[in-house]
Amino acid sequence: MPERVYDFQGQSFHKLRRACLRRGALFKDPLFPATDQSLFYKRQPPPGLTWKRPRVS
Repeated sequence: MPERVYDFQGQSFHKLRRACLRRGALFKDPLFPATDQSLFYKRQPPPGLTWKRPRVS
């Protein structure tokens, strides 16, 4: 049985997925950008921290 997916702050998973597949683009979340401030808002990030994306096989 598939799980129910709930929208988060106006973001619909199914609509975003369709749009990304149509454009052939990876999703970039404007509410959680890949920046150091998203993870370390009270202190400095450790040296050498690198954001990575999993690859689709």
